[in-house]
Amino acid sequence: MGEVASMIWREATDVIIDGKLEAVGAIEDIDDELDDLHVSLTAELTSGSMTLPVAVELALLARFYERFGDHCVNLARRQVGRDGAD
Repeated sequence: MGEVASMIWREATDVIIDGKLEAVGAIEDIDDELDDLHVSLTAELTSGSMTLPVAVELALLARFYERFGDHCVNLARRQVGRDGAD
């Protein structure tokens, strides 16, 4: 999830800094990937194969990554709206 979060951030900065509005679609696709990873990791955590404190920390981390992806999508969409290209 960390690698995917890095990828979505690079794409979002391309939109924000460089004005690469065509990257918005890619950002939404990467966010979908983060969402899928979040669901998969949550399912793995509920299997009970690790201690509860570790599972809780990993669940929180996964949630933070998932929300980070959502924020990148929102930032990119705002930039599109600011440029009048939506």
